[in-house]
Amino acid sequence: MKRLGAALAFALAAGGPARAQEVLRTLEPATLDRAESPVVVRGARLQRLLGAPIDSLRLYAYGEQGLRPVPFQVDERTPQETYAYHHGLQRSSDTDERRLDTNDELVFMAADVGARVPLEAIRLGQLELEEVRVSDPSRPEAAGWVYALAFALSPPPPAERRYLELTVRQRELRGWRGPLCRVDGPPWGNNLLDMRSLRFRTASGDYGRNVLDRSKLSFQGSYLFLRLDRRLEEVYARLLGYLAGPVRLVADFRLQAYMIWGHWIETTRARLVLYHNRLELEFSARLPVTLERKRPSTLRFSLDFRESAGPLALLTDRNLTGLPADGRPREGRTVNRSFPRWVCYSLPGGAVLARFWLPERLARKEHSLFLAEQGFRDEPEDEPGSYGNAGFLLDLSGWKAGDDYEGRLVLQFGEPVGPGRPEALLRVDDAPLRAEVTSRP
Repeated sequence: MKRLGAALAFALAAGGPARAQEVLRTLEPATLDRAESPVVVRGARLQRLLGAPIDSLRLYAYGEQGLRPVPFQVDERTPQETYAYHHGLQRSSDTDERRLDTNDELVFMAADVGARVPLEAIRLGQLELEEVRVSDPSRPEAAGWVYALAFALSPPPPAERRYLELTVRQRELRGWRGPLCRVDGPPWGNNLLDMRSLRFRTASGDYGRNVLDRSKLSFQGSYLFLRLDRRLEEVYARLLGYLAGPVRLVADFRLQAYMIWGHWIETTRARLVLYHNRLELEFSARLPVTLERKRPSTLRFSLDFRESAGPLALLTDRNLTGLPADGRPREGRTVNRSFPRWVCYSLPGGAVLARFWLPERLARKEHSLFLAEQGFRDEPEDEPGSYGNAGFLLDLSGWKAGDDYEGRLVLQFGEPVGPGRPEALLRVDDAPLRAEVTSRP
């Protein structure tokens, strides 16, 4: 704070920001090729900027157009490590009057990194700046840089470009869109997991036709002498609070579904983090009754596509040569139905990679791949029949009332892939980017 205060006085005396430098000497070129990956930097690492008003911060990168502002956001966290939500039922604020502190998060996309330039050459009238190097752990020599700046007076305009645009109607989150795709949910409620439409952006810049029938979530439970069936459209999503910026959305929900006799299945925690090309849902759920141990109970998540979307390549980590999207058995080819680490759906316009993590204590050999057989009807259906309807099937037999059951679901959207491992989609989680502050004293 003392450093920023002294710099503020100097800037006021000097008359404010100087003009941007268009051509700078490059120290190292940008060689990072990880456009699909987000970058999150904790405030504690940005020592020179601590205490700066968040509205005074800007993020820059150096490229062919010179030093340019890039999309970013700072997500505030309270001393209790909860996010400070600007919207929703449970709005909250940090205790530092919107100043950068150690647990706040600077968020941007790796697609925007640029070359490394001398710090003394960046003369935009800033009070302080930090240099952030972003690198790929699988290729440590591949790197790119951004520069976080704090200003005293009116800062320069931020980047106009946004990655994430939300569809909000009647104060409900109904979908999102960005440079890669557009996703729409149901015409009511806040359940962004209930996807009804997926359109990939075409070369002309428009969104193409809908390739998705629906996302599917199916619970089938055995309790006493009863058989319980619940589907995704029966899940009530209560939006507790959220924050949103040009890069991502962070939201807390309470998810509930009626079970039996006044009892509800509900989450004790459900946090959604949404980027333009990525959905992350971390949850902890609690059952109101104990499911029968010797009768089947399952939970299934899958994506069902439209056959009119065109050829679909369906891959898992255990079926790298592909699965029959139409569910018809292929002569001489077997399907490994072990629980997959990931399932990838690739269409002519784009691809989706799905992952479902469970804690070790919930691992069971009975968990398996779900793959709809030929002629399988999976109501409700906007386009009859199953096409590429595959995902994860969890065995819930014997799960107990009152226990917390955790999980994490990720959907990564990207460009079409061929047979084999879809590395560009997998590396976001398998090789998360490293960000280090490399400002020289």
